[in-house]
Order: sequence, then C-alpha cells, then structure tokens
Amino acid sequence: MSKSTKSNVLFVLFLAMLVLIAIFITYLLIMDHNNKINNSLNSNKPYYSFKAVSKKDPLDAFAKYPVNPITIDTTAKVSISGLKNKEVETKINNKLAQLDSSKNEYGYNFCNVTFNYSNVLGIDCKNEYVMVNLIDGEDILLEEIFQKDSDLLEITKDALYRSYCTYGGCANWEDMYDYDSYIDNYLIRAIKEIKNRDYKLRLTENSLYLYLNYYENIDDILGGVAYDFYNYLNDITIYSRFLTDENIYEQEVTDYCNPENCSYLLSDNKDYYSNSSFLTPRNYLVKSLYNSTNSDIAYEYDYEKEELDLANLTNKISDTLITKYNLTEEKNYQNINLDLEIYNTNYDYKLVTYIIDIKEFEKDDFIKYILGYFEATTIKDEHIFKNNMIVTKEGNIEFLEDNPPSIFPDFNTKLYNYIETHEDDFRSFTSICDAYEDYNACLKEYNYEKLIAEASYAIDQENQMLHMFYESPIISGMAAYVNSYIPFSLFTIVPE
Repeated sequence: MSKSTKSNVLFVLFLAMLVLIAIFITYLLIMDHNNKINNSLNSNKPYYSFKAVSKKDPLDAFAKYPVNPITIDTTAKVSISGLKNKEVETKINNKLAQLDSSKNEYGYNFCNVTFNYSNVLGIDCKNEYVMVNLIDGEDILLEEIFQKDSDLLEITKDALYRSYCTYGGCANWEDMYDYDSYIDNYLIRAIKEIKNRDYKLRLTENSLYLYLNYYENIDDILGGVAYDFYNYLNDITIYSRFLTDENIYEQEVTDYCNPENCSYLLSDNKDYYSNSSFLTPRNYLVKSLYNSTNSDIAYEYDYEKEELDLANLTNKISDTLITKYNLTEEKNYQNINLDLEIYNTNYDYKLVTYIIDIKEFEKDDFIKYILGYFEATTIKDEHIFKNNMIVTKEGNIEFLEDNPPSIFPDFNTKLYNYIETHEDDFRSFTSICDAYEDYNACLKEYNYEKLIAEASYAIDQENQMLHMFYESPIISGMAAYVNSYIPFSLFTIVPE
C-alpha cells in the first residue's frame, strides 16, 4: 500500500470517528434534556394530583346521547330553567350571571351554547366560559372529561404539539432542538396550571378547548390546548360520565343526538336548516338546505324571501334523492353530504340545486371523519352536482330533463343557432375561461354543444317557454352558468 493510499484510509477512519463522537454527544444532550423535563414535571409530587374519577364508557360515535330538556335564556342575563332541583338551578344561574351578556351596537351579545347534552351544560360569552354538570352544579374538571386510567400528561403533551402545529408553529423553527425545548417548557407551565385548576374549559360536541391563564409574553402562540376527540376516542367519557337513571328535569327527555351531529340542534338560523343522522349502520347522512328564495339562480335579487318550513322541505327533498340515487346501499362506511339550495323563478315552481358528496372509508377513518378529522383517508370519492330539481306550487318534487327535450324537432341545431345569435345572453357560460391560462383551449372545451348536451330543461306549457339551466363546479373562483327562458316560437312545431 502506498503512503498516499494509507494516508487517505487513515483520514477516512478519522472522519468516521468524529461522526460517531458527534452522534454520541447529541444522544447524551437529548437524554439530558429529556431528564430535565421529566424532573420538572415530576417535582413537587403533592402539586400534581388529579381528582379521582370512576371508569365510564368511552365515546361511541354510533350511539345517541340525551339532549338536556332545559330552557336557556341568553337574551339578557344568562340563565336556565327546567331543573327539578331549584337549589342547583340557582347555583348554576349565579355562575351564569357572571358572564358578560351585554349587546353591542348591532344587538349581538356573542353568547353561545356550546354543549347541552348528557346532563352537562357549556355556555360562553365574549371568551368567558361556564361548564357545569346539571346534577349538582359543579364546574367540569379536565379529568372528568377523560377516562379513569387516561394518561393526561401524555394526552395533553400530544394535544399541545398538535395545537401548536395547527397554527403553523412547527414551520417557524429552524432549530428543532429549540422548538422541542419551547414546547416542553410550555408543557411544564400548562400542566402546572391544569393541576392548579387555573384554566377554563370550552366543550363542543367533538372537541375540548382548555384555555390557560398564564402567558409568558405577548408573543406566545399558545394560549391553551385543543383536544380533538377523534384523537382520543378511548379516553373521552364526557358523554357518559354524568348520565343518571333518574330524570333530573321537569320535562321528559325526548331528543337524542350522535356526538357528531349534536351541534345542529343548537342552530336557530331561519334561512338555513341542517341535520344529520345514520341513514344505515354504515351510511352517515348530513343534509343542509339554504333558503335563497330572495333571488334566482343567477343571483338576481328581484324577489321577496319566502318563509319556508325548511325542516320539512329538507327531509322531503333528501328522501327523494335517497331513493333516486340509492343512497342506502352500503359500501364500506360512507359519509354522504347533501348540500341543497332553493331559488325562486318567474314561474310557478322553485328551482333546487343539489350537491351530493359521497366518501367511502374504512371504519376507523370513518369515525374520525364524522367527528371532524377531514383529512381521514378515503377509499373512494364521488361527487354529484345537479340543477335539475323543482318544487311545484303544490309542494311536489319533480326533476327537469337531463337531456335536450325530444319533443322539439331538430332541437340541437335550432338551439345552437339561437345561442349564436344571442351570445350576449350566454356570455356567463364561457366566462369561466377567464380563469384559465389558455383561454382559447378553454373555449374549445366549453363550447355550445357541451352546453346543450349537459344543461337541464323545464318545459313551461302555460307560458310557452323553455327554461334552460346549466352551472359548472367552481374553478378558481369562477363558474360557468346559464339561466335562460327560450320561447317555443323558436322551434318549428309547438308541442301540445
């Protein structure tokens, strides 16, 4: 072996030793860092004691839980009524009276009922929170939301990391060692406050927000910890912890909800209705209807908004769509969204647009999705977008034709010629191409043959008009749409 070769080998071995030494030193630093954190968390043992709680059934996304039959007044001083035990009711109302329910110049007091199920009540006003059980009126503690043997330290640390990353904090650190140090130091402070009960809770149907009272400085990203239930399904017990065999209310319990749809019962929007439930043991249906009767489909606001029985109408429309698209068929686990919107027209019917989104999951991902984790892995996605439903003045549900009406001879050619001579009336169809980089290529795709073939049609015999409607999905904030009324006189033979 030459001297130069021998020197190169020795140099490589030397570098390898340096790398191994560096790795070993890094390992020792990490171990020392973790030991310091553990020592900080475990110091002063009496300081770290949670209230003992009993074992309860964990959250079941397929189960229905009782809605508390109480009256909640947030219009003036916040209060409740409807408990049999008036001493407990007074105790709770004294706590609720501390909330700031004053209204702003627009008449809003920013008070919200966030939880009203399973003998637990949560109300917040202007970032002040009251969370109590309705049995004895005591405040809900963090440990009461979780299982008897839940590791609150690990769960809180995990939730803290997730909370921090949600707000983009993870991407702000070039030195990940400093990042871990910041998180762990924050965890030490958070756990101390939690153990001292120096926090406030805000509970919703599928998540818990724990707000801490301590801020190191104004630049702290975290003011608390968010616990999403889908991450801790086997640990969450709030839906079962305070259930009783005895009815504690003046009224009987009549309403029940799944954890993922309880919030729909809290909405009082008169122009919007939404509800959800299991259509089958594997198919979960979410249905929503917007009342847009103050406009037509082209958003021309020439109408007075009508008061509609939105709940009844939503159920009637959804039942029709369930049958038409066979939505009760079980394929793995499915989340089905029905988004409905009802518009006015110049004729004796209203137009309904509907979007059906069907997502298929394995069971675990399905449960996470319906509880709010919208990044859950899907097996299959299906999207249906239609504008071919009308509600007659008698309240009947009918469908427009999906293809050009066959009753008109030479329909395609004559309608094509009509569109060409009235291009300004159909400019909104090609306007979607404004969002495309290659405008001319888009025009080749969005041609009039496509419009005629894919539009929906309604034949208005009384007024001798053909209603032609088309709307594409939104792309880059743009959508192609047509909403035109074409006289029968365009066609050679007028249908009887």
